[in-house]
Amino acid sequence: MIESIKRYLGKPYFLLLLISIFGIILSGYSYDSYYIPLILKNANPELFPVDLFVNSGSIYNSFYFKVIGFLSRYVELKIILFCLNLMVAYAMGMAIFYLSMVLFENKKVAYLSTILLLILKSAISVAFIGICMGSEASGFSMPFLLFSIILFLKKYYWQACLIVAAMFYIQGMQASFVAGLFLFHFLMEIKTLPKRKVLVGFFCLIVPILPMFLKVVSGGFFKVFSPMEIEQWLLILHVRSWYHLFPFSWGIGDWFNYSGWFIWAFIVFYFHKPRNLPEQHGVMVNFIKAIFLMCAISTVFSEIFIVPLIIKLVLWRSTIFFLLFLLIYMSNYLEMFSPKKIWQGFLIAATVSAVFLSFYKLVTCFALLFLAIELFENERKKTGYFIGALGLSCFFIFIAGTILPIGAESYIFKKIIGFSNLGGEALLVFSCFFICAFLSISYSSLRLRVSKSVLISLALIFLFMGTLLKVRKYRKIVLSDVSRDWKAVQIWANENTQINSTFVTPVYLEGFRIYSQRGIVLENKDGGPAVYDLEYAFKWWQRMNDFGYKSLKINLNMKNDLKRIYRSLKKEDMLKLARKYDAEYIVVENEHKLDLKKIYQNGHFKVLSIR
Repeated sequence: MIESIKRYLGKPYFLLLLISIFGIILSGYSYDSYYIPLILKNANPELFPVDLFVNSGSIYNSFYFKVIGFLSRYVELKIILFCLNLMVAYAMGMAIFYLSMVLFENKKVAYLSTILLLILKSAISVAFIGICMGSEASGFSMPFLLFSIILFLKKYYWQACLIVAAMFYIQGMQASFVAGLFLFHFLMEIKTLPKRKVLVGFFCLIVPILPMFLKVVSGGFFKVFSPMEIEQWLLILHVRSWYHLFPFSWGIGDWFNYSGWFIWAFIVFYFHKPRNLPEQHGVMVNFIKAIFLMCAISTVFSEIFIVPLIIKLVLWRSTIFFLLFLLIYMSNYLEMFSPKKIWQGFLIAATVSAVFLSFYKLVTCFALLFLAIELFENERKKTGYFIGALGLSCFFIFIAGTILPIGAESYIFKKIIGFSNLGGEALLVFSCFFICAFLSISYSSLRLRVSKSVLISLALIFLFMGTLLKVRKYRKIVLSDVSRDWKAVQIWANENTQINSTFVTPVYLEGFRIYSQRGIVLENKDGGPAVYDLEYAFKWWQRMNDFGYKSLKINLNMKNDLKRIYRSLKKEDMLKLARKYDAEYIVVENEHKLDLKKIYQNGHFKVLSIR
């Protein structure tokens, strides 16, 4: 009986379920305020009758949200979203595990890949979207796309292409990236691949998406605009989505984040080319080449020769797949490294902890140190000394920017280098996970004169401590960006106003639509569809102007500026806004003095009526 239980507990699907649950406990889960209104609208078409964002015909409003909206008529939406988050996390873990197994046939690598990837909460900022969030179509589609890649690696081309075609109806952007990977590989290997299989796969990819393609065309995605309109649109995109579209606008700190992944790619593909299953790794190399090509195309046609259609494809977001692939290869490298000295164990533990906690500047620092080690082992000692010194220097600069007073507010750290002040508590969380990782490595690789039971016990203690600290400090509570009073004012609006009511709300706060189920004039995040729809972009920007925000420059402090501008609006400004957009109510913070009738107030917010 005991042996059968042990065998059951040792199965991958059970261990992956535990990892999935732990990931939710550690990082939490959230409903994205961006998409919930779309679900609510699909559940009840009478909601948000004049809301600009919800009624924009947004490309975000996919079949996925229509299905959830339909189900929410019979099952409470919170229950649906919780179940979806758990299912997506588990499916994501399974997909990563089996993709690693297909590539390396090593369970240690597969489990390490799953742990590192499943817990990620943010990554390359231009690419990463909530890949483990069931409330997002991108999260739901990602496991299916990864399984399609697994099938493609096994040469089940038409099955893989059919899955990708189906995902176009869930999340078209991510599906188009994977379709691009497949087509690029077909093109690169056209002479060696079986022509019939390639042709069948191509048709299984293209034919099912034709109805959706025709719908997108009729919706104006390919509509031609005048040069003046395009110029204005580009200025608006630089305000709202510069970090997704315009790499020339990224700061040194952003590029420092990304450089760590490029260094790791160089290490794992140049110094440690996988020897087993060379054909499958050749496919992965083609995929990575395709991603780099998409990024190059996006850069050229968004920064140099402007082509609106290329900008709308947001090709830099394809780097999410580069990150996923790379971390699997990193896991294989770290598993092969097999430290023989304590300092090597420290370095591996620090790298795993930095990736685990999404401290990507530290990932870059440690990548430089690993590169220095590889250079030493390949008799390039002078270059190794230089790279090692650079890595240590970056590490100490990062620590200085985190814990010293000079780091938080100085121009050099904040504006030029871009280091954020994580604070001592963040380093404490990192330290707990670092010690846990080091003890685990010591248990498996280093020959320390310590009882294995002691090592395991200490590792579990520090894992528990790190988890508690991270949950307390960083966990995403449901709608974590909404305070109790912000939620309370929404509930009041839902219970005390007509279903077709419209509110003027603080532009810098998100999520008013969720609990109130009432339309609003504008919130900052409403600008997202501007990338895909020029007419929507102009309407959104007009509303931003009406609220007093007129700067067409990249602004890292945009939210604070919106807060300052909104708080400075006077009675006449608010009335003008409300009348222009048919709003009956105005929500402000209590400190905002306006001579209007107050009909509700709590600790932080009040609702004013213009009647």
